[in-house]
Amino acid sequence: MNAVLPRRWLRFLPLVAPRPLRIVRGEGAYVWDEDDRRYLDLDGDDGAALLGHGQSLVVEAMTRQLTRVTALNAAVDSDARDELVEALSVVTPDALTDVTIVESGTQAVAAAVTAARLVTRRRRIIVMTGAARGPLPEPGVQRSRMLHRVVRAGDTMSVPFGDVEALDAVLNETVAAVIVEPVQVDAGVHVPPDGYLAAAARACRRHDVLLIADEVDTALRGGALLQCTRDQVTPDMLCLGRSLAGGLPIGVVAMRSEVARRLRLRPGWHRDAKAGSPLVFTAAAATLSIVTNPTLQTHAATVGEHFLARLRALRIAQIREVRGRGLMIGLEMTQNAAGILLALQERGILAIPGNNNVIRLMPPLILERRQADDAVETLATAVRSARRAAGDTEVSLTGVASRSVRR
Repeated sequence: MNAVLPRRWLRFLPLVAPRPLRIVRGEGAYVWDEDDRRYLDLDGDDGAALLGHGQSLVVEAMTRQLTRVTALNAAVDSDARDELVEALSVVTPDALTDVTIVESGTQAVAAAVTAARLVTRRRRIIVMTGAARGPLPEPGVQRSRMLHRVVRAGDTMSVPFGDVEALDAVLNETVAAVIVEPVQVDAGVHVPPDGYLAAAARACRRHDVLLIADEVDTALRGGALLQCTRDQVTPDMLCLGRSLAGGLPIGVVAMRSEVARRLRLRPGWHRDAKAGSPLVFTAAAATLSIVTNPTLQTHAATVGEHFLARLRALRIAQIREVRGRGLMIGLEMTQNAAGILLALQERGILAIPGNNNVIRLMPPLILERRQADDAVETLATAVRSARRAAGDTEVSLTGVASRSVRR
């Protein structure tokens, strides 16, 4: 069958600032560009590539599923979905008995909010300043303008992340749920004070408010399968995202039986969610079968601790702070990070631009210690190079601009 050539070519309109880079293949923790130059991928599509690129067991499972069935209506059952639900049972706390599957982590949080409002018959949702997902407290307000104050806007309120007293002060009989990330990765890898998540859970219980743990960014890569169980907290609902399937579109909400029981009486309770792809289910189940291996989790925790320790030992004036947990790392710079990101790319390292002068590193769980050491040495060189370049010319932000992150 001959393809029909178009009379004209459409122009691609990007949603984010483009990088001057074309990637053609990947293997493990590395990717290669069209000139066959290799890069250590510490970006991984914002950390979605949990196992790196081309993991053979995942590829084999997806290849088998491609010969069977690839897409189904969400109302139709399949073996692939059953296998995924079984795999999720290994990850989720025992008290979470039911699970629903949607198309993304954002949809998972949206579905959890819908569920909370239906079950409690309340409207108000509490989110944290800098939250990656959830209802917007105030349209158009950037995170940096919202720090250290409470924002009121209709059915949503925002309180400072890590401040239990501020949270407790706004909880009352009008609040349906609190959404909290155990670590705020998207906002710059902010780690809360010890005991914060447990204290937030206790505050929710005192006021009969549901706790929604948003682990879309933190699950499986923070030195534990889940950050909430690491902190000995079982939320009422747990949200997971596309890192489960190595970057393919998926979201999961796991919930307590008392929440699910009320929802079973409301078929179609979240109309915006559609997720019926057996191909994605298969990718997620295969990924989970690997990442839940205790040996891999121990390896990732050990390499993450080593990576953080090496970065904190750099003592470079341009690095204001190194934050992180496991293989979630943020470097807050004293200057705009664009020049450093470009210098890293030129030296074969891909990192994630963040807001507020933050460089984020979200490597795959298979990262080796020697690769972490190479990244630290390259970063030190890149910072010095960017500092010298900044004295001569203004660095363009194209492709590495600070992200404008919505809540």
